[in-house]
Amino acid sequence: MSTPEERPKKLARRLAPVLEQLQRQSVVESVTHRQQQNRSDLIENLVQRQQQAALVRELNRLNKADIGHLLNMLPADKRHTVWQELPDETAGDVLLELNDAVAEDLIELTDEARLLSILGALDSDELTEIDNLLPPAVLQQAIDALETNERNWVKQTIAYPEGSVGDNMSRDSLVIHESLTIRDAIERVRSAPELPPQTDKLFVTGHHHQLVGVVPLIELMRYPEDTLVRDCMDTDVVAFSPGDDAVDAGQAFERYDLISAPNRWNYFF
Repeated sequence: MSTPEERPKKLARRLAPVLEQLQRQSVVESVTHRQQQNRSDLIENLVQRQQQAALVRELNRLNKADIGHLLNMLPADKRHTVWQELPDETAGDVLLELNDAVAEDLIELTDEARLLSILGALDSDELTEIDNLLPPAVLQQAIDALETNERNWVKQTIAYPEGSVGDNMSRDSLVIHESLTIRDAIERVRSAPELPPQTDKLFVTGHHHQLVGVVPLIELMRYPEDTLVRDCMDTDVVAFSPGDDAVDAGQAFERYDLISAPNRWNYFF
């Protein structure tokens, strides 16, 4: 495992081939533009396709976070070149990694059809992360393309003021009913396609789907499998309201050493 001091060097090594390829592409384009006119178009087309294929190969070796870092650091012309070569699904993931200024630049550059295809690869939580950067008409089309429950979720979330807990809510969590057993809870964790990020606990609901407690994942290993969740859950839960200030909530996270927390409307933060 790399140390904090080593990580920037490793990142630089991963990005170096892409930066070299972009520089090589610029040099080749400059040379071919100086060829005699009757040969330059053919040569330039051939070379550009070769350089494009080489760039795609190098980009395919990077993860989305590395590509995001690359786009954040590149000048506009090279940033646009890289962006145009990304598959739409990859571009959606990368868009979430960008600073707002760079994201807005690339969104403005992208034609509507491709932008909708990119947004179509995002889930509802991810769409709410960048809703304020999107043209209103495009955002509305992306929302309309979602399933009904996802569409309602996005509309509710983006209605909250920026900087509020509601604006930062996520549905990406594991929820169980208090009547289940520890065995059921473990199976719920095992059967999840993947654990949501920052999962440290299961949220427990009772009648009418109201939040009644939480069960830390570590606790699942400490009780007999036939124990009811309601008999081992923690009912002293730190929760927030959607209108609460996100900065204040963040300070509470630090104060109580939280990784995740529910809000009082049964969504999660």
